[in-house]
Amino acid sequence: MKTRMISLLLLILTLGMISIFPSMAYSAKSAEAYFEQGNKEFDDGDFDLALNSYSKAIELNPKYADAYNNRGNAYKRLEQFDQAIEDYAKAIKYSPKDDSFYGNRAVVYSMQGKVDLAIKDADQALKINPNNYGAYNTRGIAYARQKKYDLAIKDFAKSIEIKPDDAQTYANRGVAFQKKGDKDKALADFNKAKELNPQLAEFCDEHIAEMKKGSSKKK
Repeated sequence: MKTRMISLLLLILTLGMISIFPSMAYSAKSAEAYFEQGNKEFDDGDFDLALNSYSKAIELNPKYADAYNNRGNAYKRLEQFDQAIEDYAKAIKYSPKDDSFYGNRAVVYSMQGKVDLAIKDADQALKINPNNYGAYNTRGIAYARQKKYDLAIKDFAKSIEIKPDDAQTYANRGVAFQKKGDKDKALADFNKAKELNPQLAEFCDEHIAEMKKGSSKKK
């Protein structure tokens, strides 16, 4: 009888251990699962759902830098810029050597009109990764907003050198050339942008029309 009770007790303990350890493993996997779910929802354009999934991932792993970063991206798409900045700051805190986190925050700072902060973050991103073409593009936009068109064009050119098929950067450089009054180079960049991405045709054609209108006035 005593032996049977001991065996029963051991069985209960064993079952208890089985129920405990899988739940611990499940929690660890759940953070990643919620993260992947959030990525899918983000790609589908369901940004509110993505926010919820990333938040659950963070609840399970409060130091999940990628989850903070991606939740920041979702906040950005929802134009909740302050929340995005907070999440990028958390991502940087837990993974300070990831250039993309600084680059993403630079974009939001630029969207907020905080040009100096955008340049500072883009500088840091490029210090970590000199081939971050997006950071060159973001810094170029910031310089253009400061009317430092030569610096902007230099950054756009570097971005294009790294990623020559990025249509948006050609369009951005086209605007900088236009602002400088270099219409031939502007036109070439706008046409290249349209060639690479026909969805930019309306944007580029508007700027081309502005240049033509300006030329006709001078005559």
